[in-house]
Amino acid sequence: MAKNILPRQRRERLIRRALLSTVILSVLAVLTVLTGTFRGKGATPVVAENSESEATVSDVLEVLETSLAEQTTSETITTETTTTVVETTTTLATIPLNTGTNLVLTDEDLNTRFVLPKKHLNAHDGVCIWESDQGGVYETYYDLPMRGVFDLPEVKALGYTYDEDVAERSDGVWCIKRGEDEREWLVLVAMNLKKFPRGTLVRTSVGFGIVVDTDTTFSGNEIDIAVSSKHWGGTDKVFEE
Repeated sequence: MAKNILPRQRRERLIRRALLSTVILSVLAVLTVLTGTFRGKGATPVVAENSESEATVSDVLEVLETSLAEQTTSETITTETTTTVVETTTTLATIPLNTGTNLVLTDEDLNTRFVLPKKHLNAHDGVCIWESDQGGVYETYYDLPMRGVFDLPEVKALGYTYDEDVAERSDGVWCIKRGEDEREWLVLVAMNLKKFPRGTLVRTSVGFGIVVDTDTTFSGNEIDIAVSSKHWGGTDKVFEE
């Protein structure tokens, strides 16, 4: 459309049309004299010997008009810009946990050894999605002081204290200690308290966890794992055999 034609292209188009118009007028003038249609003062009409001349004039005019139309169409096509919006949908593959798919754990689950899945939450990716028996789980991490969380009456009621029970795992994940083996520690997580009250034992991609915190934006199976950003990373080494 005209509004999409660049100034330079518009000038070129006008010049081409002006030249073409000049050619058309010149051809028409010559053809007019040949067919005797020019009736200037004192001129004697020239009668064509046959009708081929008139047919030739019509053909020439038709060809010129067609050429002009094709050129105009060509210009419109070449100057018209069409923008195609390509929507890219990134689908993160679900991560099967080889220690099971039950999101909520039992005491029996805690007696088993957690096996770190090949794909798990890490500082580089920032997000981990996997499928549980309660649907998709969306894991992220956050770095906030945890002492205030353990001052809450609901957390105190669980029987844990910050000074005696909370420790930072060697990969920077905040946990509740269970013995000397870090692989058995409970990862501190924030979840939707309407579905997972504080104290609920849950499965995460970086270890067995316990719900102690929440986020008001959570509405499903979101898990926010508490970490220390200064030391966050190297979970593979924690579970190295």
